[in-house]
Amino acid sequence: MTRMSISSGLGRWLRASGLLLSLCVASVQAYESPPGEASTIDAARSAQIGQQPAAVRAGLFMEQARQEQPRSLAKAQAWAELALAAALGVADARGELDARIMLTNLALLATRPDDAAQQFEDLDRLVQQSDLQQHAAEVLVLRGRWQLVNRHYDEAQASLEQAQSVAQALGDRASEAKALHNQGLLAIRTGQQAQAQPLLEASLALNDADGREREGDANRHYLGFVARDLGRYADALDLHRTVIEHGRARGDTQVIAHSANALGILHAQQGQSAEALDYFQEAAEAHGQLGDRYSEAMAYINVGNTHANSGDWVLSLPALDRGLAIATAENSTDAEMLALERNEEAEADARRAMQLADAGATSMRVHQATQALGLVLVRLGEHADAEEMFMRSVQASKESGRQTEQADALHALAQAQTALGKHAEANGHLEAYVTLIKSLRDDEMTRKLAELRVQLETRQRESELEARQQRINLLEQQAEQQSRIRLLMVAALLSSALLILALVSRHRTRQRAESQLRAQHELIAKANLDLAEAADTDVLTGARNRRYFQRVVLPSLHEAQGQQRSHAVLLIDADHFKRVNDEHGHDVGDAALLAIVAAWRGLLGGSDVLVRWGGEEFLLILFDRPPHAVKQCVVDGLSATRAQAIPVTAGPPLRISVSVGWVCGPWPEADPTHLLALADRALLQAKAMGRDRGYGVHLGLDLGGVTAPERLLHLSSLALDEAR
Repeated sequence: MTRMSISSGLGRWLRASGLLLSLCVASVQAYESPPGEASTIDAARSAQIGQQPAAVRAGLFMEQARQEQPRSLAKAQAWAELALAAALGVADARGELDARIMLTNLALLATRPDDAAQQFEDLDRLVQQSDLQQHAAEVLVLRGRWQLVNRHYDEAQASLEQAQSVAQALGDRASEAKALHNQGLLAIRTGQQAQAQPLLEASLALNDADGREREGDANRHYLGFVARDLGRYADALDLHRTVIEHGRARGDTQVIAHSANALGILHAQQGQSAEALDYFQEAAEAHGQLGDRYSEAMAYINVGNTHANSGDWVLSLPALDRGLAIATAENSTDAEMLALERNEEAEADARRAMQLADAGATSMRVHQATQALGLVLVRLGEHADAEEMFMRSVQASKESGRQTEQADALHALAQAQTALGKHAEANGHLEAYVTLIKSLRDDEMTRKLAELRVQLETRQRESELEARQQRINLLEQQAEQQSRIRLLMVAALLSSALLILALVSRHRTRQRAESQLRAQHELIAKANLDLAEAADTDVLTGARNRRYFQRVVLPSLHEAQGQQRSHAVLLIDADHFKRVNDEHGHDVGDAALLAIVAAWRGLLGGSDVLVRWGGEEFLLILFDRPPHAVKQCVVDGLSATRAQAIPVTAGPPLRISVSVGWVCGPWPEADPTHLLALADRALLQAKAMGRDRGYGVHLGLDLGGVTAPERLLHLSSLALDEAR
């Protein structure tokens, strides 16, 4: 590479460093940054919902909004606005509350606090209604988040603590977890990493216990930041790897983007360039899919900087140019000025980052901006100004509690002072740097030694127990041998008659022992059968579980399909189950699930199976029944469910209902997964048409000549058999 191209590349690298810091200060953290995609929604789906009864439209629109949120905030907002309009049109207060909560949350995720503020007056009005007061904690969490975005930290702390207290009183574990999580974010924003960790861990425990994986991943993401700031890089890597694996499994592009970027930074800080490049590239592609141009630019600049740090300018420059081009377009900066490749442009970008940081960013952002500007000034030979920047960087990193960044700032300050001839001051800062690095290493070594000590003590205890058991076994063997010797001595002294008697007695003893051993084997075999039965059974309802479905039922479905044997797949979902839990408590909700199982279990034949599919949803597999018999089973099951009466603490017994979607087989070239998907679609239709009813599909219906279930899933409308 020529000297000119190297100089040009260095200029672009310096520009990228400065511009990257300005973008970092201007943007927000992971799980808070909005993708900038268009808000075009599925017009066909919108029209289809518009044809449904007015009373159910708001709920259907909200379902679409929740599905879009992990992929597209703008599309989720468009669906939520349709839900709000539908709810207002029929005076549905609950639907209005759900829509306004969603819109407020989306505005905060998109960092539009003014839009969020417009919702609070209506939210406060709605939660004053007696039947909506259980959502008070959720609204308080939103207010606390709004105050956090506006940097009203004291007010945010008060709102979030109140939200936690109200959520505990209401039994609203989801809102309690959110309140704890946002208190943790507040602690991170104010440089209190040690205080943030227990709050985030408490929120994670609630989310994991209740099966809220995406919310739990948000906890792990920020716990990874805390671990990194405290110098625990191994813990930080484990947390972010768990998050990105979950995101990949769910197809959650937003989570993948932010987790990949965090992992890239961690590997880069450890000098692992190959791993860092893989993650930065994955982050850039994911941000590009989301349309998050700011984050995409930062990811490509990270790719370029990683190549540059390895001395590979050939690969570094294209990535830097791409990142700068994206950032230039997003910031609407004068393209002609940004096209120049001089070190002074890096200084301008870095000073822009300083201005943004001084305008109210956290101590960590001030550290990043001052550190970047200082490095640029060093390369420009302005060591006096660089010294001032590094001093500010040391103070800001100290206030934020991030010792690793403080060490980097001390080292850079010492180098700048050495260049200025301030050797005494430089030596002092180098000593502080060495002391801090030693402390970080000592802390890590102490933690590792503690872990090794615990492992050693555990192994020693296990060895002692094993040795003790061996001594007991030896003593038992010795006692048994001594007993036999005594018997032999007595037998030798007795007459032949007594000897024969002794032999007979010994034979009978052996028979009894063998009989006892057989009895023990039978007990063990029975216990194993009981354990196998328990492993295949849902603990609460007594129905079969998904393990039993995968192990036994699914092969039976494949066999029935192959033999063209009649079978049916029914999905049964409790209606308004969340309302039952919210209004009467989880004990009544559990009783409702038991009542549903009791109603449908009486309809099972010899080979039929009832499976708890998840939450309030059940799967019923019927064999050897024609379509009209399956439909009659659905009618009988609906009737039996309505007849169930569930006692409550106050008022008349609770009546429940279910919605059913079913598919009758065999189908030509069908797969059980397609039948399940088709049954789920029929179930959604039953829900949409008012619940407490069932819809089914079988070959006897007018299906327009389509016979493959996987193709039926793509039809916009489908002839269904109704049962009530």
